[in-house]
Amino acid sequence: MTLSQTSGETDIQRAARFMFLLSRSFGGKGKSFGVSYSCSIKSAGGLIERIDRISKRLDRVIIENLSAMELIQRYDLETAFFYCDPPYSSGAGYEVVSTAKFKHEQLCDVLKNIKGRFLLSYDDSARVRELYKDFNIIEISRANGINRKNIRNNVYNELLICNYDVDISGDFYRVKSSSAEQGSFFDV
Repeated sequence: MTLSQTSGETDIQRAARFMFLLSRSFGGKGKSFGVSYSCSIKSAGGLIERIDRISKRLDRVIIENLSAMELIQRYDLETAFFYCDPPYSSGAGYEVVSTAKFKHEQLCDVLKNIKGRFLLSYDDSARVRELYKDFNIIEISRANGINRKNIRNNVYNELLICNYDVDISGDFYRVKSSSAEQGSFFDV
């Protein structure tokens, strides 16, 4: 089984195959699959319940097939919030095939001119820091990879970049606001 289109397959059949393969593959990439003789295989029984939860979560969500730049420009309002997770300039341990084609400068130019707010996650690189030097940059670290038992340095440094003020108190971030009622970092 592969993720590519099979002739005569309906959209529903293709979606079911896609979900099955991603739920079975290592790291959810749909490319490599592990076999264990010492433990049981993960049950597919929960997939129907997962699909039900996903359908409820996506019930009034619009899914577009646009570039990030087109989507941001189309839906930009003062009340809009955009979370952007572009291909990292260093690949974050994955193949850097799509990164070479991604227009990092164009995304930055679009975000510089929006009416709404954005939160952007990126790899911590000199290029990214230079592109977004006029915005708020927060340094974070995360575990690098899913199977990291044999990795010596399993910490990956990332940046969160936003166009609004953030109050950083320890590991908790709040949107700076003059109102008495404040939300969390993601309630913008």
